[in-house]
Amino acid sequence: MPADDIQAAIEQFATELAELRMLSGKPSFARIQNLSKKRHQEDGTTTKAISLPSTTASDAIRGKRLPSIATVLAFVDACHRAAVDDGLIIDEDHFALARWQQRWTAVRDLRDRDFSPPEQTLVEWDDLAEDEQLAAPDSIPPSTNNYRDAASSPDPSPPPRPSTSAQARIERAAERYADQFDYIRREPRRDRRRHEYDLLDKLQEVVSLATEYEQYEERGRRRLRNRLTFADIYFEADSVTRVNFVSATQPFTVVPVEYFAALIAAEIEYHGTGRLSDTEYVLLADVYERIGGWMLELGLFIHAVFVYKRAAVIHYRNEDLVAQERCELAGARARRRAMVPSFKSISMQATDLLCGYGYLPFRMLGWMLAQLVVFTVIFQFLTYQPLAITAVDTFTNYFSPLSPADTQNFQAAARPLFLVESAIGSLMTLSFAVLLARRFLRLGR
Repeated sequence: MPADDIQAAIEQFATELAELRMLSGKPSFARIQNLSKKRHQEDGTTTKAISLPSTTASDAIRGKRLPSIATVLAFVDACHRAAVDDGLIIDEDHFALARWQQRWTAVRDLRDRDFSPPEQTLVEWDDLAEDEQLAAPDSIPPSTNNYRDAASSPDPSPPPRPSTSAQARIERAAERYADQFDYIRREPRRDRRRHEYDLLDKLQEVVSLATEYEQYEERGRRRLRNRLTFADIYFEADSVTRVNFVSATQPFTVVPVEYFAALIAAEIEYHGTGRLSDTEYVLLADVYERIGGWMLELGLFIHAVFVYKRAAVIHYRNEDLVAQERCELAGARARRRAMVPSFKSISMQATDLLCGYGYLPFRMLGWMLAQLVVFTVIFQFLTYQPLAITAVDTFTNYFSPLSPADTQNFQAAARPLFLVESAIGSLMTLSFAVLLARRFLRLGR
């Protein structure tokens, strides 16, 4: 098909998006960005999401190129919410996400029907260093499962074209990273840790090269303060689940390259030579936390530990100690899930249930109350006292051991149990006091 006809179809699609914006009261692109921060789930609930950048929303109706399906869905949903908030009378069919997904797919298929990929002129970061940084280890054969080539993908990227942008290199590196994940996820659990550590080493090598060769902070977009450089990449990754739902695609039937692109982009942004503002650090920490959740979904627990640790460092830098502890707790839980079943993993899980690895000391109060109830029931059958007196004795003994004179009228079988209860109570009380003091000292420093 002639290129002019393809461009005309893309421009027509952009015109339809612009008309939809007019029907919804012509909300500003800044408002569209704010409205896209909340996303409606299939169960009717609303969750916080990475917002659609205002510049990306503006580009969607310009018609220069076909926007991604994630951009289209977020744009349509934001326009719908703007119309509803303003009390406008609208036709719900015009805002049906499934309809727009089908319309986008038709334009994409038209664009890609007679496409022949041009000769690749993109120079890789690792080629510049004359070393293949993301090459598979000797034990990992190359995979043939490429997300970008999967026919079932609801949102394939535009065909590759010559580019020198950092974003294009990130996407290429993410594809190669995803190839290795496709092999790792089929490995036995005991072998995944080693392969994950190898991948993280390669990741740091790529990030080091990227920050050396890509002066992305000099790009015009980098001058937009309080906005992350690779906001588009993070938005696309955050929209994977939504796109799968609208497209009725089973999650993770193909490797979600967007997740790995977000990881690489966040690392480049974190290590980049450009100085981030306080707001940008907050945004980056939120991105890292989301990446940690995505890594957990993929079963990459060592990656999740790494990402949550990075988020905790940024929160510490921002003096947000509550968020720092939240990330440290998530990292500790991910580390436990990465372990093979053993006595150590069981003990770590028990510690998590007891006090959340020390980050949730008030959870111990529930366990202490449960112990008091259990001991009260046991002593009620052994002492034959009124329930109120038994409850008082049990409570007193738990925190302050009863003297021999107080237990001389009890049955012989009850006295050792009172000693056991007293020991458990003293240990639990001391542990709670230590963890509570530790938490208050951390939050108050």
